[in-house]
Amino acid sequence: MPRANFARPSSRRRRDRPGGPPVGELYRLLLGHFGPQGWWPAESPFEVLLGAILTQSVTWRNAARAVQAVRAEADLTEEGVRGLGEEKLAALIRPSRFFRQKSRRIFAVLGELDRVSGGSLDRLVARDSATARRHLLAVPGIGEETADAILAYAGGHALFVVDAYTRRILVRCGVPWPSDDSLRRRVRAELETAQALQEFHALLTRLGHRICRPAPLCPVCPLLAVCPTGQAGTLTGKGVGPRGRDPEEGTEGEGERPEEEETEDQVGPTEGGSGTRAGTRRETSPTRLGRAHGGRLRESGRHHGKAQEEEDVTA
Repeated sequence: MPRANFARPSSRRRRDRPGGPPVGELYRLLLGHFGPQGWWPAESPFEVLLGAILTQSVTWRNAARAVQAVRAEADLTEEGVRGLGEEKLAALIRPSRFFRQKSRRIFAVLGELDRVSGGSLDRLVARDSATARRHLLAVPGIGEETADAILAYAGGHALFVVDAYTRRILVRCGVPWPSDDSLRRRVRAELETAQALQEFHALLTRLGHRICRPAPLCPVCPLLAVCPTGQAGTLTGKGVGPRGRDPEEGTEGEGERPEEEETEDQVGPTEGGSGTRAGTRRETSPTRLGRAHGGRLRESGRHHGKAQEEEDVTA
C-alpha cells in the first residue's frame, strides 16, 4: 500500500501559493460537526496563564488537578501565587509533572510581569500583540505555543495557536506548512476575528484528540470530504467498525477537556503524552517533519532531557 507523502513543498513558487482546502471551509465543517467549544476553561486571565504552563507535557486532566490544588491554597492571582513561594507552589502542582521546573517558570513569568507591567498580567495583555508576545517569550520555558495561548485566551488577542494537533491535521489535509509563521499568517488571513481564531484552534484540538489521531479514524472524520490523506485511506487506524461508530458517542461531555494518551507533544487544554499506540502504523508526522527541517516544534526546555526533575506522579 503506498504511503502518504508528507514532504513539504520543495519549490519557492509552490510554497508561496496557497494550497489545500480553504481554512474557512475547514472551520465551517468542524464548527458544524462539533459546535462551539467555549475555550479556555478558566475564571480569570491569570488562571489561563497557569493552565497554559501546567498543561505542557501532561494531560489537561492532570493540569486541572494542579490548578485546583493551587486554588484550594491561595487566590489564583499574581499576589496569591507569589505568597505561596516557589517551593510550596511546586508541591501543589505535582500532578502536572515537571513540577519544580514549572514552578520556576511561573515565578519567572511573575518576575517579567514585575519588570515590564507593574506585576500585572492584565496590563501586559493590554499591550499590542507583538510587544506582549516578546515579553512572554523572554521567559525561559515559555515558547510560542504557550505565549500565543496566553495572549489569545487571557487577552483576547487575534493570534492563532499552532500546536501538534494543528500541524498533524493541516498537513494531512494538504495545507502547505513551510513554517509555523506562514501557517499563522494564512489562518489569520482567512479567519480575521480573535473569536474565530480561538474557536478554530479549539476545534482542531477536539478533532485531533477524538478522530485525527496518530492512527486516525478517517471514516467518521468531518473533514474527510476535503482531506486527501483520509480519502486515500493510507493511515486509517483500528477501531472503526462496519457501522463507522462515531468516537464522540459515550465520551466526555461537551465542556470537559479530554485526556490525550497517544499524540505527539503539544501545548493546550488537551495536551497528552508522546508516542504511538503499539501495532499502528507510524506516519511521517508534522512533529518529526519539523525536526528534520530544523523547525522548533516543542516548547523551550521541554526536550532537553531534564529527567532528574520529572518526579514520579502518583494518582
